[in-house]
Amino acid sequence: MEFLQCKLFNCYGINALEYTFDFKEVKTNVFAIYARNSLMKTSFAKTFKMLQEGKQSEIRDEIFNEEGQVEIITDQGPIDRDSIFVIKSFESSYESNSISSLLVNDEIKTNISELISLQGSFLKKLEKASGVKVSRTSQGKIIYDLESKLIKDLELTEEGLLLNLKKIRDSLASLEIDCKDILYTDIFDESVLKKISNKVFQDSIEEFCASYEEIYRSFSFLDKGNFTLSKLKNINKALDSNHFFVKKNKITLDGDYIVNNIDELKT
Repeated sequence: MEFLQCKLFNCYGINALEYTFDFKEVKTNVFAIYARNSLMKTSFAKTFKMLQEGKQSEIRDEIFNEEGQVEIITDQGPIDRDSIFVIKSFESSYESNSISSLLVNDEIKTNISELISLQGSFLKKLEKASGVKVSRTSQGKIIYDLESKLIKDLELTEEGLLLNLKKIRDSLASLEIDCKDILYTDIFDESVLKKISNKVFQDSIEEFCASYEEIYRSFSFLDKGNFTLSKLKNINKALDSNHFFVKKNKITLDGDYIVNNIDELKT
């Protein structure tokens, strides 16, 4: 790109701005825009953000509700929205389909596009497996939770999640317990971690696990991971509150256990 000609009218506080950024003349591909009024820089960025998102028709002066006029011309013609990438100062991470188009080398563009696609797919799978959202919106800001949380909790380096995959894989290979069916958020939760670190829990966990296993060996109608003791307790409460045990109503569990009343079920 040799030049960028901007004509902006009624653009979020910019009444009128006409200027040609001539990259060829100054022999650089970077321009810094200074304005004593911080609103101008915000308005300039917001205008280009709307162009990037294909929402040019929505650009306007929001105070006086006047329709905006935008004309951005390069030496190659009207600017392509895929050639625009706006970085907001309060966002720590970015997702954009136009990132790769900012790169000059075609091979790099192809590789980056493929990597972005794979990263998005990978994070979605991690989101489902972990219970942690890839991102969320808080007070109008996008917060990227999943990657930053895993980097922090797993004490990974700051290069990012993808560059630490080998370390994650190696650490998983050393686990003696299969945890693939347990959500990450079920373990790495402040309330859960507080309970786990409690002295009573630490002193009793082996006894609890032994009793837990004995219960499932002794009562065949329970099925670990499906029909659990806690679910049986919930059924007990529901049947009691709904007065199920009237007339000759009873429950048969696994063909052998006959429950005739609420007291037998509680026992």
